[in-house]
Amino acid sequence: MRKWSPLFVVLALPIAFFATATVIGIGILRQGSPAWIAGVGILAVVLPPMALIVSRILKWFLFSVGLIGWSMTIMYVFPVFFPGERGMAMHVGCAMLNVNPEWAKIANEIFPRLPDGLSPATMATPAVDNFKSNIFRDLAQDAVVLPVESHGSTISLPLTIKDTEIWLLFDTGASLTTLNEETLIELGVDIPDDAPVVQLRTANGIRESRLVMLSDVWLGGLYVGHVTVAVCEPCADEQTKGLLGLNVSSRFLVTVDSEREELILQPGQEVPNMTSEIKPWVDIDATVRQWLDGRTELDIAVTNTSDVDIGMAELVVICGAKYTTYVGEILARDIVETRLALPLVEPNQEERNCSQFQVGLNYARWTDTEG
Repeated sequence: MRKWSPLFVVLALPIAFFATATVIGIGILRQGSPAWIAGVGILAVVLPPMALIVSRILKWFLFSVGLIGWSMTIMYVFPVFFPGERGMAMHVGCAMLNVNPEWAKIANEIFPRLPDGLSPATMATPAVDNFKSNIFRDLAQDAVVLPVESHGSTISLPLTIKDTEIWLLFDTGASLTTLNEETLIELGVDIPDDAPVVQLRTANGIRESRLVMLSDVWLGGLYVGHVTVAVCEPCADEQTKGLLGLNVSSRFLVTVDSEREELILQPGQEVPNMTSEIKPWVDIDATVRQWLDGRTELDIAVTNTSDVDIGMAELVVICGAKYTTYVGEILARDIVETRLALPLVEPNQEERNCSQFQVGLNYARWTDTEG
C-alpha cells in the first residue's frame, strides 16, 4: 500500500480542493469574513481525515484515502443542507482561491450529489371559526348601494372620514384622491411643510401637491382604512370637495346605475397594488457591488416615512435585466435593509453593466388592506 501513497495523494488534492472551495464559497455567500472563512474551510476538510493516521508507515496513504472519502462526502451531501447552492458556492470559492471559476462549473457537473433538500414546511396556524375567506365571499350579501349625484356627465358620491360625510367627484382618471385645504383643516388634518410632494395633472395644467394620510375612511358601509390624499384646490368646486381617485375606488368592484343614480360597491376579490399611493411615502437607497468573480450584489435600504405600517412590499431592480425581490413588512417610520445577489452572467452572455442601475417599488399595500 505504501507504494500507492503518492498516487492517492495526487488524486486527493483536486478533490479536496473543490470540497474546500465549496465550504469557503458558502461561507462567503453567507457574508462571513473571507480570512476567517478560508481558515475554517481548510480545517473542516483537512482535520477529520487526520484521525485515520494510525500508522506512521502508511500515514500518507491513510490520510489521502480519508481526504478523498471525506471531501466526496461533503460535496455529495451538500445539496441537502444548501439546496441549489453547490454550484454557486464552488464558483465563489474558486474565485476566492484564485482559480478559474469555470473549473467549478465542470467539477459541479462531474462530482456526484444527492437531490436538493426541500425548504422547511410552513407551520400551520389554528383556524378561526369566525374567519371568512375572500374566496368564499357572498358578493350579493356584501354589496353596498350608494346614492350618487349627477352633474351633467359627472358623478359625485359621499366618502366618510372620521364620521364626517364629504362629497367627492368620482374620477376614474385620477390615481390619487384629493381634498382641498379648507376641508382638511375642518377635519383636523395637519399639512406638514415636509410632506411628500407629487405632480398632479389638473384642468389648469400640471401642479405640485403635498400629500397627507387620512385614517378611519369609509365608502358607504365598507371600510377603506388609511388613504393617501393630495391637497388640491382646483380639484374642488361648489358641489364637491375634491376627487375620489383610483387609490380608493380600485379596492372595490364598482358598478354605476345611471338610471337609478346609484353606485354599487362590492369588496374586491384581490388586494389591489397600492404602489401609486405608497410610493411617495417610501425612500429607497441602494449601492451596488460587482465582484471580480462575476457576482453582483446590491445593499438596499427601504424607509417607510409614513405613520402607517406597510403590510408587504416588492422591489424591482433594473441592472442589465429586470429582477424582483420580496421585502415584506415595513413598520411605520422604520427602515428595512436587505442584500440582493443577482444571478451570475453566463459566459455566452453580455457582461452586466450596473453603472446606471435602478431600484423601485413594484408592489405594495398597507397593513389594513390585507383582508
